[in-house]
Amino acid sequence: MSALASAGVLVGIMALVLTLNDSNAQEFNTNHAKTFFEASDFYRGIKEKNLFTLDNPIYGGIIPHHLIPSDGLNTYFSQLQKQNPKRIILISPNHFLQGNSNFITSPYGYNTPFGTVRIDKNLYEKITNPSTTSEKKLDITRNDNGMNLEHGIGNLTSYISYYLPETTIMPIAVMPTTTPQQIENLVAKIAPLIDKDTILLASIDFSHYLPAEMAAKNDETTWKLIQERNYNEILVLNNNDYLDTPPSLVTILKTMEQIGAKNMKQPYHNNSGFIMRDMTMPTTSYFMLSFTK
Repeated sequence: MSALASAGVLVGIMALVLTLNDSNAQEFNTNHAKTFFEASDFYRGIKEKNLFTLDNPIYGGIIPHHLIPSDGLNTYFSQLQKQNPKRIILISPNHFLQGNSNFITSPYGYNTPFGTVRIDKNLYEKITNPSTTSEKKLDITRNDNGMNLEHGIGNLTSYISYYLPETTIMPIAVMPTTTPQQIENLVAKIAPLIDKDTILLASIDFSHYLPAEMAAKNDETTWKLIQERNYNEILVLNNNDYLDTPPSLVTILKTMEQIGAKNMKQPYHNNSGFIMRDMTMPTTSYFMLSFTK
């Protein structure tokens, strides 16, 4: 091959690489079409915040994605503002069972009234990069439509944008049928990434559709299992009667245990029936937890 031909091939390869890089960069500057924001709940919660304090720094936490407990959500994120983490790995239920993998994600960001919540490109590439062994391979796929629909992520983006405008996220939606091995694989992926600047938040709502008193009894059971770190029993809890995605709960508990963030604080526990002052309505219950070292 002549020098001229070789130079032409090299130029072609460089052009292809630049095109792929531009395309990749563009994906991380694209936003989902759906906007998740409920103004009345959000601003009511701002007026009712300052319910508790969080120890600093936290390495992980559990928060609801239901917007009725906006007093607690505004408090949690206003407290997290003091730490100002650079990145949040945010795991949520896959409510609409999108895709065929245990986990789905997307490089697309989220629009909010307060600005755009961007996806962290570095975290995205590290977590979605295939493992070298089939046993440890994380079953995660890109699903833009599924993540566009997922309110377990989207409902929290306005809080992130309002209180943490420079923070990027890595969103992951978790199938309720996620296998124990895949939970282990996810923990293995994310645990080395967690530090003061990169925290893990699990978006979990607890007991669903039950009267408040019955939900409270189920919450007692769930809280006991959390304190005991009884992973096997958590995984067999009936979805919705106790919580929406047991694998998400096990994931954060195991991750916090692995990194040594074993100090767990429960600053908030409530139920939509108490908040709405209707004890007979089908309710949702909420725990907010934080983990420190």
